[in-house]
Amino acid sequence: MVKQYKSLRDTFLFTQMNENGFIDKKLKVFMNPNSAIVATPKMLEEPLMHINKTFKYPAKMAVLEAFQNGSLVPIVLQKGVEERMPVCIPFLVSKDRTKALVFIDNYASPNGEGDISIDYKKLYCLFESAYLALEGIPRNDSAIINKGSLIFAHIFAKVLNKKFSLNTDRAALNKVIFLASEYYLTNHLQMGDKATVFNYALKNCKAGTDIVMRDIDAEFTPECFANIATFLKKMADMPYKFVSGFEKITVRDYLESFAEMYGQSTIFALESLEYFVFTISSVVLGAYLNNQVVLEDIIDTDGAKLYFGLCR
Repeated sequence: MVKQYKSLRDTFLFTQMNENGFIDKKLKVFMNPNSAIVATPKMLEEPLMHINKTFKYPAKMAVLEAFQNGSLVPIVLQKGVEERMPVCIPFLVSKDRTKALVFIDNYASPNGEGDISIDYKKLYCLFESAYLALEGIPRNDSAIINKGSLIFAHIFAKVLNKKFSLNTDRAALNKVIFLASEYYLTNHLQMGDKATVFNYALKNCKAGTDIVMRDIDAEFTPECFANIATFLKKMADMPYKFVSGFEKITVRDYLESFAEMYGQSTIFALESLEYFVFTISSVVLGAYLNNQVVLEDIIDTDGAKLYFGLCR
């Protein structure tokens, strides 16, 4: 099992969302047998049959085995219970890393006869993403480093591009892509060597020069990449390094724009490697758990290479 560096609870976004115990209160409802049901293989017989017949993905057998042996625990709420988990938290790994709770309730519906109806692509994506998180995603995997940083950078930059027309200023766009790459490598992968981070990030800039990127790189310390809030605030403090209007960037506005563009389920991709992989997997698998159409243009074949590299 791969060493885990940061849990969802360590993120800025989870801390904000869990204010006054908002998420913890919902979790208690899902853990209570009087308000929630653990879905069994029998209850999910039909979607599992489709998964077995249709999918040939590398991790399929391991994922299904993890469900059969109780490592993956899919949960739905009892009829009449209205405490759904936010779609941005599709699963949670237990502290002892022996189980992953999979919140299928947002996409499933009991039919009243003991069976649970859910789109099999959605179910498999939820299961597999939880399984990968439980097993641990290797931070030193070349695809996670190279393809992951490139995809993340363009996902991040597209939101700002829409607001500030960065595509009309290639220098500013390259700076954003470079810094977003550094943020991903430092925050998601917790890569510590600054020179290594710089070199990987520079590769993602088609027209970025070493001199220009070293200039902007000098302004950003590791503390600036601590979380999505510190990163965005640092960028907003330096509009003269980018384009006019960057000083208007706020954490709240960016997060709202990100969720509007890509879907609410993607928000934790900004701070968690496991949920970033979940976002990519949904697109590759065609699960439509996010704004598939918008993300397809960004993820393209690089996402498939990253996905199949992890699942082999």
